[in-house]
Amino acid sequence: MDQNYFPPLTRLQLPCIFIFFLLTRSSTTASGATVDPHYLACVNKTCGDGQNISFPFYIKDQQQSFCGLPGFELSCNNQGSPILGLPGSDNQYVIHHIFYNNQTLRVSNSAFWDTKSSTSGSRVNYCDVVSSLKNLSLPSDYHFELLGDHNKQVSVLYNCSSGGGGGDKRTLSERLVSKKVDGCWNGDEDSVVAVDEDDPDLGLAREECTEMVVAPVEGYGGESASMMMRLRGGFLMKWTASDCSFCAQSGGKCGFDNSTLHFKCFCPDRPHAWNCTGRPGHKYGYSGRGSNLSGPKLYSS
Repeated sequence: MDQNYFPPLTRLQLPCIFIFFLLTRSSTTASGATVDPHYLACVNKTCGDGQNISFPFYIKDQQQSFCGLPGFELSCNNQGSPILGLPGSDNQYVIHHIFYNNQTLRVSNSAFWDTKSSTSGSRVNYCDVVSSLKNLSLPSDYHFELLGDHNKQVSVLYNCSSGGGGGDKRTLSERLVSKKVDGCWNGDEDSVVAVDEDDPDLGLAREECTEMVVAPVEGYGGESASMMMRLRGGFLMKWTASDCSFCAQSGGKCGFDNSTLHFKCFCPDRPHAWNCTGRPGHKYGYSGRGSNLSGPKLYSS
């Protein structure tokens, strides 16, 4: 008998082989072997506090830069919180909550949340933190801005005293005593006071203090919380970025093409322009010339 002879396939065998071929292809795709690497790289990450970090943000050293937008890079502190750096400020900001639905976030100066000094290892003196505050000034064309309707401006004033005491003693006016920041005074001399922007005593404080910075805080109903707690609680910001919903609702991962400066929708098969269905709708771009990127914009096709 010829050993190279193979009997012809029956009509029943042909459909079985075809079905086996389809199942093999499906399992290969499901195992991730054919899934686009951009799609796999841009899964949500966390610093450890439970907050999901996704487009337009990305975590440096945990995610590729194409998973977010320029200027939305985050890091993680040793307490498991995401940290945001802002231009024109030496301070870093802890992100307490990201509200993706309306593109806002609550942040506060990270120094208020450090349990120990990075230099001495001793417990942080919050009065020292208050004394190190700097004015926060964001460029008008920047993709983050303060949420004005939900924040108040607090003036923090240093080296405050009226100079009205006997001899060389410098004392603080009685009207400002209640506005001293918790723990930040040496008797009545050289006090630190904090005054709301609409407080009638703000003018007096400016007269009696030698230095001042303006810090945003989230508005409180009856201002019942201590000023230190309000400063530590932080403030609200909003951001401007391309709308990710078209891509996300189609099962994709939103991202960015750093070579073309355009939005990308990373899908299991390959990157797409706007969503994984291939249905035209909107195109996305990141406006800017050269390295002066002013922010991501949405424009209709």
